[in-house]
Amino acid sequence: MMPFLDENQLVETALRRLPLREWLRQPLPEPIYRQRELRGLFGIPDVVAACLHRREARSTFRSIAFEMKLSDWRRGLAQAFRYRSFACECYVVLDQTRIGPALDHAEHFVRANVGLIGIHSHRGFTVHHRPHYEPPFCRDLARVLEAIVMKRVPRAVAGV
Repeated sequence: MMPFLDENQLVETALRRLPLREWLRQPLPEPIYRQRELRGLFGIPDVVAACLHRREARSTFRSIAFEMKLSDWRRGLAQAFRYRSFACECYVVLDQTRIGPALDHAEHFVRANVGLIGIHSHRGFTVHHRPHYEPPFCRDLARVLEAIVMKRVPRAVAGV
């Protein structure tokens, strides 16, 4: 297996492979929102994906934030934990060839309720830990994210 050359290559590969629509539970043709390096929240996640589930009586908002790292799992975990202030689920995505140290400390991801994903450069991905759904820590920041998404949702990618 070849390692990724840089973080941008890792992010692009993750965006192509991760089943964001499935994880957000958003059926076609309803749109989902994807944004790289979204500013204006608590930190700058590498990727945010979100959607609004429209139901008859009410709508619910779901969001996932990702921090991508080539190898620095500790820094990635700290950043992803911060994103829990506005996102329902958060993940650290690491180069699978360099994920060993993070797996040796998997209990930190479990305790923080942050997911851990390994991306392979030439094939799929492995979810090593999946967090459970939790409302964001800060309702105000969650509302900021929802407002950002709702302004842009007509431009969201429907086929992703």
